[in-house]
Amino acid sequence: MKKNLVFFSVLIVLLLTLFMFSSCTTKEITLKDNKGEVFAKVSSAKLEKSSEYSSYSELVINEAIDIIADINGCDEEKAEKLLFKNSYTIDTFLDREIFSSIETAYNKSDVKEIPFGCAVTNLKGGLCAVYSSESKEESNFAITGFSPYSSLKPLSVYAPAIESGKAYWSKVYEDSPYTQVENEDGEKSDWPENATGIYYNKNITVYQAIKESLNTVAVKCLDDYGVLNSIQFLRKNFDMDIKYEYEKAINSDESDVIGNMAMGYLYKGLSPVEMSGYYQIFANGGKYYIPKSINKITDSNGEVIFTAKDEYKQVISEPTAFIMNELLQGVVQSGGTGAGAKMDDIEVGGKTGTGIANDCHWFVGFVPQYSCAVWHGGSLVDNYSPQIFKSIMQELKLDESVKYPKCREIKQAIYCADSGLLCNENCKRVDMGYYFADEIIEKCKIHQ
Repeated sequence: MKKNLVFFSVLIVLLLTLFMFSSCTTKEITLKDNKGEVFAKVSSAKLEKSSEYSSYSELVINEAIDIIADINGCDEEKAEKLLFKNSYTIDTFLDREIFSSIETAYNKSDVKEIPFGCAVTNLKGGLCAVYSSESKEESNFAITGFSPYSSLKPLSVYAPAIESGKAYWSKVYEDSPYTQVENEDGEKSDWPENATGIYYNKNITVYQAIKESLNTVAVKCLDDYGVLNSIQFLRKNFDMDIKYEYEKAINSDESDVIGNMAMGYLYKGLSPVEMSGYYQIFANGGKYYIPKSINKITDSNGEVIFTAKDEYKQVISEPTAFIMNELLQGVVQSGGTGAGAKMDDIEVGGKTGTGIANDCHWFVGFVPQYSCAVWHGGSLVDNYSPQIFKSIMQELKLDESVKYPKCREIKQAIYCADSGLLCNENCKRVDMGYYFADEIIEKCKIHQ
């Protein structure tokens, strides 16, 4: 009898131990792509970097932790433990064809031996693919922040200035220094410099300034609109982390950070995922959807505990988005800094960005279906990002019948390229621009 009692006691202890062990051990999370096919099984937040979709899986796990924390009202540490104690199935927006297109474009490019990051977002914020080259530090370059440089200009300067009425398609600014700056030795130099190292010293339209990425015009246009206004626009609409610039503008002087905001020299950088998300607004009528990798989370009982919502913020009006779309299409035309991204049958728009020491290169662009941010490092004279963008989109074989949203509250008008005002019969250098339907632009007074 005693032997039986001892046996049953030991058995109960073993069963309790097994139960406690099973309840404490981590379980695999199943990740599915946009077609419902499994692309990864994850049992820890520490991912194997060598796996094919590790960059995307990292995003999914980080996002899932935030979602679980929100559902359970707990901190991230507890949420991570809860996440890996349950056999969740997570449906994502991953499109393997887009991932393969990025991978192919990168491997064909001239930057495959240097740091590279890319993100593609659909126009409702769904992250279709991210890609990061390998690094010794195991960095995920798709979510690493870098100074955006001139790729910030459409967001920080031109879109809000046009929205407010401070700027328009053909408004002119003189391409000349804004001011002079003094170095430590007391020597003065013109500021800002253009990437070309030269000034036209004549009036340049907003359209031409964006196309050629002229720093002088960006700074002067921002001065018109207001540096603090720009900072508040980005913080309010995108929740952009530009606390340093905000505090400088508030506590010191706006001029201290005019370069940060006009030319993208941000104290804290932006990632390809973030930039891809921001540029949606130029292709979808001004709507900003926060980039998201997760579409749905289901528990082991088949119960859906989370479904992504198509929530957006109308960041700029549809007419402003239309005008910005057309302005940014100019960047990929002949003579534009992003000409390498031009496609024959697909309307492409976007903006380049290049670091002061040529160590940081961007092209953030869009087509009627997607927004895409391409970044690469390397001390290279040339920016290969526009060509890589084009290669990605060509690999996708996009539907040419898909177009950008139309806008009725827009008018076309012919303007004088010298004055930026509507042309008269005496104007020789003329071009076509887009304006708000109710916008009143005076006739040229130079060629009367």
